[in-house]
Amino acid sequence: METVIPVEWLIPHKIANGWKFQCSTNLRNLVATNRAALYFRQLVILLEQDYHLVNFHLKIQHNRKKMDQLEIFVFCGDDHIEQEPEPVSICSSCDVTHPLSQSTLLSEQQYTNQDIIDIIMGIKSNIINVLFISILIDFLEFTIILPLLPKILTYYGSQVDANHDTLYHKTMSFVQFIRDITGAPNDAKWNSVLFGGIIGSLFSLLQFFSSTLCGIASDRYGRKSVLLLSMVGISLSYALWCVSFNLTIFMLARVVSGLSKANVAIILAIVSDTTTEKERNRAMAWIGAAFSLGFIFGPLLGAFCSQLAIIYWPASSVSFFILPACVSLVLSLINIGFISKFCPETLPISKRNETKTSITDVYNAIFPWRLFKFSTIHNIKSKHDVTILRRLSIASFLYMIVFAGLEFTITFLVYNRFNWNSMQQGKMFFVMGLCMAVVQGGYVRRIPDGKEITAAMTVSYL
Repeated sequence: METVIPVEWLIPHKIANGWKFQCSTNLRNLVATNRAALYFRQLVILLEQDYHLVNFHLKIQHNRKKMDQLEIFVFCGDDHIEQEPEPVSICSSCDVTHPLSQSTLLSEQQYTNQDIIDIIMGIKSNIINVLFISILIDFLEFTIILPLLPKILTYYGSQVDANHDTLYHKTMSFVQFIRDITGAPNDAKWNSVLFGGIIGSLFSLLQFFSSTLCGIASDRYGRKSVLLLSMVGISLSYALWCVSFNLTIFMLARVVSGLSKANVAIILAIVSDTTTEKERNRAMAWIGAAFSLGFIFGPLLGAFCSQLAIIYWPASSVSFFILPACVSLVLSLINIGFISKFCPETLPISKRNETKTSITDVYNAIFPWRLFKFSTIHNIKSKHDVTILRRLSIASFLYMIVFAGLEFTITFLVYNRFNWNSMQQGKMFFVMGLCMAVVQGGYVRRIPDGKEITAAMTVSYL
């Protein structure tokens, strides 16, 4: 059963120079029932995001009349405190020798001030670890198909009943239309490249809409529920891939996958919920490293499973993609269970968007020319910030066009030009992912604050 923190524990009561929170249990019981981490995490998010506090004193004590009731005092300024704490993410009375620390009853409960600091400071790293593992599993299952895609499309085209597959026929007609516009040669290899491009573009288009709309939904209903819903849809798409004996079912699987692939956007929102501006750079770098590791081992795993299926079921014409599809399905189900158990809700009810979503809001969220204006964001500090966001979004958009094109077409290039099999393509992705992991995990997370743009331009030139 999921651990839930009562809303009453997060209601602030105004006092001089700060607020007081009341928790109807003692500290020992809070820790023993595994609620301390979740409670203090939600409390800290409330203080940082709702009240924008960075420097504050956190005093934890039991009610002198009711020892089974915990009281948490948050002081953001006090006459008897001679010096404000240093600007760090969490400050628990700053110094155990300080009178404010001396006045707590932690020692009576055998918990030191440092114990509480360790509990609170361990929360964010634990969440990032959970997200790192989830992204890694997700990208493993997602990239399994990459080295198999050219051969899968070749299989559908070589079927005896391909001419009776209405969707296949219409898709090939569209390929011919694109070929005529671009002037590409009428060659089977070029046709397969255009075919793969259409599938990749369809997936990305659907992901664009789903990520935006699910992001809005997570602002209102919470991150975890929408994230799990998205992951269930991804599992359904892999289940369809397992039985995609014709192009129609395969395309349906890609459509369901595209409509469900909002989990990455929601995970990035969770990172934003649980980190400060100074911590976000490092957290994003770790998430990027998870992408890279998935890119390293996912295609290799797909190629290995494909080769294994051919060896053990040589008489089957579909085993080369059925086994990888089953592996993707199993990984996605493991990911659902993992997130369900270990990822807490990071958006408190007090921070959720309670306003009804209008048609205009949807319009602003799904049309690119409105998205680039950031008209759906209302809490930006200045027009200068909006200008910076617009420039960064355009730069990211142009970069992703190039990268997504590379990701979906390079497999067709090496398949058609060099006759590389799935295992050779998997090794190619292994090298690419290894380079990405070195950059993301070794370089990006060490970029100082304010130097991000310079670092990005340096890497781009290289």
